[in-house]
Amino acid sequence: MQLQNSFIVLGFYAAGIQQALAAPVDNEITARGLEIRATPGESNTNPIKASVNVQGQNQLPFDADCYAILCKGADRVLQRDSDETNPNRRDSGVTKTFSGGNGSGPFRNPQKADVKVPAPKSSWDSGKPFVSPEEYPFASTLQGGSAYLIPVNQASQNSQGGAINGMYEKYDIETADCGTKSWFEISFTGSLGPYCKALMAGKKSSDPICKKGAKDAVGDWGFDVGEYIYKYDGHSYRAAGKQ
Repeated sequence: MQLQNSFIVLGFYAAGIQQALAAPVDNEITARGLEIRATPGESNTNPIKASVNVQGQNQLPFDADCYAILCKGADRVLQRDSDETNPNRRDSGVTKTFSGGNGSGPFRNPQKADVKVPAPKSSWDSGKPFVSPEEYPFASTLQGGSAYLIPVNQASQNSQGGAINGMYEKYDIETADCGTKSWFEISFTGSLGPYCKALMAGKKSSDPICKKGAKDAVGDWGFDVGEYIYKYDGHSYRAAGKQ
């Protein structure tokens, strides 16, 4: 009986050692699994932290984006989806045409679209008109399609497009129809306009800059983007900025 008890004790001892040895391996496997599942960009709760470089002409459209985020509560976390670009532009009213109009979009046809457009400024892009609709959220994201529209000059829009594509490439942000790392949270660095400065300084929508007639809200382009912001409801363009 004593010998039998000894074997039983020895068996429990061996089992305990086996469990102790196995535990670190199991924990390591679990940790690796969590690490894989936590890859940035795979969900809106774990987006890629992406920073876009603001400089020159693109300061204007990016400042319009910052106004939408800071003062209108638009989301900074977006999902890239290139398949949605053209449908989003249609749904946001960017490609809408008007009978007897001049090209597409509201700002090339302000009377027919019932929108206002700021006067050109000679020191900004040699006085080119502000007729190109900036969209936020971007048309190249899943959240586009119900975008805020702000009039900007074409050169600034072209410059911004290059900066956004550069950001996608730098941070390896994939388009949702081709990859899994498609979610990103956007930040702004470089030569920032007034709203981007306020946003990146941690200001909130209650900050005075979001109010009509705010001091220091006018950028080098000569107007406050918050006073020229619209949303398309499928039929008409509704003023959505400072009233």
